[in-house]
This record gives sequence, C-alpha cells and structure tokens, in this order.
Amino acid sequence: MLSEAKVIYPEKINALNPLAEYHHPKYEEMMLNYYKFHARFAPALNRNFKNLNEWKQHREYVLKNLKAGLGSFPEKKCPLNTKITGTLQKNGYKIEKIIFQSRPDFWVCANVYIPTKNSGTPKPAVVCVHGHSQPGKAVPYLQRVAIGLAKRGYIALTMDVIGFGERASMGHDPEALLLPVVGESLEGYEVWDVTRGIDYLYTRKDVNKNKIGCTGVSGGGNLTMYSAVMDERITAAVSVGSVCMLQDMYFKNSYCICECVPNLSRYTDISELCSVIAPRAFMILHGDRDDCFPVAGTRQAYKKAKQVYDLYKSGNKVNFVEGHLHHCYATEQRFQMYAWFDNWLKGIETKVSDITEEDPIIIESPEGGALNCLKDEQERQKYFSGALAKIFKQQAREKINKIPELSNLAQYKKFKNRVVPKLEREIFGGFPREKTPLNPICTGVIEKTGQVVEKIIFNSEPGIVIPSLLIKSKTGSSKEIIIYVPDKDNGKVGERDKNRALNMAHIQKFVQAGTPVFALDLRASGETCYDYPEEEASDVRHSIIFGRHMIGMRVWDVIRAVDYIESRKDLQKYKITLYGEGVGALLCILAGIYDSRIQKCICDRLPLTFNNTDLKVMPYSFYIPNILNYVDVPQIAGLFAPRELVVLNSSKNEFAWAKTAYKITGKEKNLKLF
Repeated sequence: MLSEAKVIYPEKINALNPLAEYHHPKYEEMMLNYYKFHARFAPALNRNFKNLNEWKQHREYVLKNLKAGLGSFPEKKCPLNTKITGTLQKNGYKIEKIIFQSRPDFWVCANVYIPTKNSGTPKPAVVCVHGHSQPGKAVPYLQRVAIGLAKRGYIALTMDVIGFGERASMGHDPEALLLPVVGESLEGYEVWDVTRGIDYLYTRKDVNKNKIGCTGVSGGGNLTMYSAVMDERITAAVSVGSVCMLQDMYFKNSYCICECVPNLSRYTDISELCSVIAPRAFMILHGDRDDCFPVAGTRQAYKKAKQVYDLYKSGNKVNFVEGHLHHCYATEQRFQMYAWFDNWLKGIETKVSDITEEDPIIIESPEGGALNCLKDEQERQKYFSGALAKIFKQQAREKINKIPELSNLAQYKKFKNRVVPKLEREIFGGFPREKTPLNPICTGVIEKTGQVVEKIIFNSEPGIVIPSLLIKSKTGSSKEIIIYVPDKDNGKVGERDKNRALNMAHIQKFVQAGTPVFALDLRASGETCYDYPEEEASDVRHSIIFGRHMIGMRVWDVIRAVDYIESRKDLQKYKITLYGEGVGALLCILAGIYDSRIQKCICDRLPLTFNNTDLKVMPYSFYIPNILNYVDVPQIAGLFAPRELVVLNSSKNEFAWAKTAYKITGKEKNLKLF
C-alpha cells in the first residue's frame, strides 16, 4: 500500500473546473465525442462499389480482417458427443434437452423443438439465439420464437450463449476481456458454438441440410449476423434489434464486451458485414424506439447493404422492417420472421397479415428449470465453471512460451526493430501523424506550505484535454522533473488520480527535495471520467472496436506531457523521469519506448504479466487485444533498455527476460528490481 502523508491540500483541486465543487459537464462525454468525430471519417462510410467484382474483392478483404478479429477457429472439429438428457412432450411438438461439445471439453446446453406432425420428413431448421438475458435459452421471448417455429413445421434449436443460462459460470463480462489478449474473442467463440449447433442439426435425419436459418435479438441479433457472415450453410437469417452502424453506437454502455470485435472500425462497418451475407436472404427487424441500437444507424446499414444485394440482382433477398417498438422481439416481429423463413426456407410466399396464432403459446417458467439439460448446479459447475479464464490461462502460457529468448545483442535489436513498430501500428492502432498544438492554459495557482501548485490543461489531440497539476517547491533544486502517471481512478471527484499526488508521502518527498512533479489525468481518467469503473469500461470497449486501444491513446497523452515540459523554458533544464503506479507504470515504460527524451522510469506495482485473471483488481484498460502475440510485461520492460528502469515491488524471477536485455546492451546496472 502507498503511504499517505499529512493532508496538505484538503480542498478539491480540479484543473478543468477549478471554481466548482463538481466536474465541468463538457468533459463528461469527451471520449464519446472523440469517437463520434473520427467515426465520421471511417473509410467504410463513403465506400461504394461500381460493380460486383469490385465488391467481391473488398468482401475478401473484410472477411480476412474479420477472421483475425474474431480469432482462430479450430482447424479440426472435435466430436460433438451429443447426449440427450431429457424430453418434454408438448401439444404438437416435443422438446429434446441436449448437450454437445463445441470445442474439446467446451460444452453447450441446448433445446431442440421438434414438430410431431410428419416426423419422418426432413424439415427446415432454425438456430434461435437469445440476447443478454440471464435465463438464456429459457427466456420467454426465445421460447415463443422456438415454439412458434415448431408449430409451423420447423425444427428450432435454442442454445445457452456463453455466460448465460446453465452456462452462466463460464463467465461473460468482464471475463470476455481475457480472450482478445491472446488473439481470440467471445464473439468468435459464440459464432463457433452456432457453427457446431448447425453441425448437430446436420446429424439429424429429420433436418433438411439445405434449409438452415438463424435468428436472434440484441446480442443474439449480432450473433445471428456474424454467424451468417462466417457460415454459408445459413440460407436465411433474421437479426432483430441489433443491426446499427458503428458511428451511431458511441454512447455510454452501448456495447457488451462480447460484441467488441477488435479493430472492426479500421476496415469495415456493419453495413458491409450485412453485405457479406449476400446473396443469401437477410432480414433486419428494428424498433424506432430502440434505445440500445439507434434506428438511424439501422436505416443507413440497410440502405448500404441493399446496394450490394442489388449488385447480385438479389435486392428481394434483403429487407428491413421498422416497427413502433422498443428493444424487443415482439409478436409482430415474430410474424415477420415466420413469413421470411417461409419464403426462403420453405419456398412458400406468406403474407404477414395472414399469420395468426390460434392456440396461445404456453411457455415454461424461465426460473423453473424445466428446460435445463443438467440436473443440478453441481453438475453445471463441473461442466462450465470458470471456462473462459481456464482457456485464457492455457493459451496465455502457450503464447508467452513462444516469445523468443535472447542470447546476444543482434537478437535483441532484431526483436526490438520488429516488435516496437508492430505494437504501435497493430496493437495500439498507431499514433497521430501530426502533433496538435498543446494550447496550454493555467486555470489557477495555489501557494501554501512552501509549495506552488499550477493547475494546467493542455491538448493531447483535437478534442482531448489533459488536466494536470505541476507541483513545485519554493526552495531546493533538482536536475530532474517527474511526470506522475497514477493507477486507476478511485471514483471520487476531487480526490482522483493526479490529485492524490498532493498528499502521497513518496511524491511529497520528491517535491520537498526540490524535484518538480507533473501529475496527469490521462484521457478517460480522473477529471474526464465521472463514473469509474463503469465509464472507463465503456470507453475501453469503444476503443477496442475503434481500433485505437485506450492504452495506446494514453501512451500518446504521456508523450504530449513530455512535449509540454519541453515547451516551457523554466522546465527545459530538467531530466525527464516518469513515475507510474500499477497500469500507470506500464504506460510509463511504453511511453519511454517511443520517446527517447524520457531518461528514467520508476514503476510501482507494475503488473508482472498479462496472464492475469484478477478481473476485480485490474482495470478494464489493462487487457490489450493481441498483446501476447508479441510481448509480455517483461519484454516491454526490456525494450526500455539501456535507460534506467526502477521496478518497485517486483519479482526478480518474472523479469529474467528484461535482465538479459539490459545485460546484453551493456547496462545491467540500469535495471533495478526491488
């Protein structure tokens, strides 16, 4: 624990709104406005295709990048090992309760709704996917969808999505944060479950293999879209309350982590994903009062997708129906879905106005357990407990073991020259090509107890303001200045990140010795994050899709802080040292890798490895997509060589790679582990 000094500055010291007790409302949505602004210039928005060949070439580009974002699917499918665990006999249909393997020892609980009429005849089948509903496959709207389909002569397969229903103990959010670190994604795992669900349907003699459909709402609607993109066995699909252009989704808590495909916005948008399904049949159902997926973005996605369908001369195979509805899978939407599948899976032209339900649909209680495939919680824990974390730990170990060891300087230089540019471009999404003017403003000065505190704000990028405090002693002299990068926000306005530096014993020790301290609130932290951890988590999820991860953007903020120091004549004489805590320590080293002006880093409680499943302790931003395909924390530390690196509260065994890097660069003494 960091020791606290006597409280020297009891007042709330805010740089953005120094005269008010609370935050300035302008900065509540700073990151959201940043994303929205840049989304206006996303390449996919203005991309049009003159002919079918031009689109098909781009389609391959989208699929290539999407496969990388979703993660690797198994090269060889494991046996399904399907087990029927029970059957419910109903009026006109029956429900088989099954479990099957999607991946080795990765089980799926599912219900199969089977019409009892014409039982020997192959029938079209539909995979039905729920959204973020804890009952999973037992959620009422999904039961109604499946029962309605069964009564109309379809076989319907409902499954518990990872982290819901009987699979709840697998983890979902925040556990899904782990998978991208090793190059996987929860959306990819969910898509693979749907693919294996179709494999199961293929094993049934009563299924027409050429007539497979898929439908879902909300997160299940997105899963329907991605599954139709990735599995061409899906002949027709219906996404409900989910299709929406990315630019319209930059608002707080818009995405669950399962919907965050890394770097999606770099190369495509939702309209193009819908277009990839062409010329297969795809319907979009949406409510004009949907507050999760704004309908304006749905309209635009449909309009652009329709243009591609027209290139295939298949404009009749895509449709959009907008209802006066909230975020739901309503009865009128079910009827639209029935008519769509009748047309494209049965070859029967059905008018929605002719569809009725003579008998009421009677569902099972979502909490009653009648649809459960496993007998009790003990059995469910046996199959599912901690599955995502276990998969991550195993894959993380494998990735780390593949990082090359060093034996000489040539190997180190080769590693550094390969990895450093790739981290910037591929992991962080690149730094801005040009530095925007800092436009620094001093919003106030406080003098007391032998110290002077300047409240400063400066621009890191257009629209990104960094609040900071420059703390100086009135006496004493030093040859260095410390840029202080704190750990995660403690959530109390006025007692946030940078402000803690005023009362920390070790920071005050520097100041009292004559060393100036420049304390920062990086973007989406401190004064520009008003609801930690929820708001930071939302901003990080956006950054994953946006293609510039929050860690990379904050590294840029630190580099701009160095620019600010160098812009002041009274500070140019100082050697620049970074002092970081927790993930802030990681940011310091990364900034140093890209900025040679940083002469020294002091790291307190630096995370030892990205193979870390302590999701209650680590902030959302720590889990960086694809990072373990290149480096772990010890390699990042080693890339700072030969400059001085002090790591407090470290494990010397964990930093063997960094020690080797410092040794072969001839500066072994510059790595100090305590």
